[in-house]
Amino acid sequence: MAFCVHIGYGWYVSVTDGYYCVDFRRLYVPYGVPRKHVYPTRDGISLHLDEWAQLLELAPTIHERHPELVDVQRQV
Repeated sequence: MAFCVHIGYGWYVSVTDGYYCVDFRRLYVPYGVPRKHVYPTRDGISLHLDEWAQLLELAPTIHERHPELVDVQRQV
């Protein structure tokens, strides 16, 4: 993975070399396995870079139409 960050509740955002997508996925560490070995679950979504760009363009409109989402605090 070129980039991976934990965003809470076992959810991660990652970008993998060669796939050209942004992946939002729940990952887990099996019991007894070192923490550096995380494995993906089926829970998640992958967006191609053009879909990701469209989402970023829509974010201000989403915030404008649903202002309650702007102030949502991440709880970990």
